[in-house]
Amino acid sequence: MAFDLGYSRKLSEKFSMGVVFRYIYSDLGFGGSGTNVQPSGASAFAADISGYFVTYPIIGQNECQFAWGWNISNIGTKVSPEGMEPAFLPTNLKLGASFTFPPGRLPQPGYQPRSEQTPRAHTSAPLRLYQ
Repeated sequence: MAFDLGYSRKLSEKFSMGVVFRYIYSDLGFGGSGTNVQPSGASAFAADISGYFVTYPIIGQNECQFAWGWNISNIGTKVSPEGMEPAFLPTNLKLGASFTFPPGRLPQPGYQPRSEQTPRAHTSAPLRLYQ
């Protein structure tokens, strides 16, 4: 069982951060079959901290999205089940990034350049909303 309490904040137009505090309780049996130790629970406190950065670069004439983020999880105390040596929770570092190009701008499956398409029987003038 775990109980989490988190808070996040947008610190600027491009950067956000968050923090989570966690209480962990596990009542899984830790006693071995050859020992007289009764299985008992173990508890610990931990925290996660994360950050997220997003920007919108212009590539050609298209506005794209570039984002990256990080998360450090399980920063905390040792878990100490009765009859066993205390051990730290495994602290993890996760990194991620994404790049999004505007939809409809990349060639789709089955795309043929205009020179390879069959000729049209008629053409139309572009619609102009203002001049």
